[in-house]
Amino acid sequence: MLEHAKANFRAYKIRPSYFELVHRDIFDELPRIEAGSIDSVFCFGVRYCSTSHQQIFEAISESSPRCVMIDTYASASAKRVVEVRIEKTERDILVSRSGEMLRTLLLGVPSRRALNDMLGYFGGHYFDWKARPPQDWAALEDYQQGKRVTIVAQTKQFNHSRSGK
Repeated sequence: MLEHAKANFRAYKIRPSYFELVHRDIFDELPRIEAGSIDSVFCFGVRYCSTSHQQIFEAISESSPRCVMIDTYASASAKRVVEVRIEKTERDILVSRSGEMLRTLLLGVPSRRALNDMLGYFGGHYFDWKARPPQDWAALEDYQQGKRVTIVAQTKQFNHSRSGK
């Protein structure tokens, strides 16, 4: 995953000195980061690989990045829910706090309505893929069908919405 991301950064001619990509436990890594020392946090697939949604938002908020982008699957439920699912994978995935590689995952997939409530608490908005549709949806079917969503928050909103600043 990181090698693919680095290849994309090279393709867009973004200098390596401008970014650091990490693939670590979000609950261990974010508290170590000095507030304001990072510009952006990108979470791709993290939201549904956890049932600790509020803790993830709080950990991100406390690191005080200027921008947060979260890409996640969303439940199709019209209710305000986090669906708990057990999913088997074809390959080992590091998601365990103990560092174990797992093939069976406990997922917490929030509905759009639940995500809206979380965003209301922490600030942010959806990137509406359908309002700015790509020319080719071939690799983006999950977004076109509403199965995945992208959330974008600028930390002025994200960090201060709880205190009303």
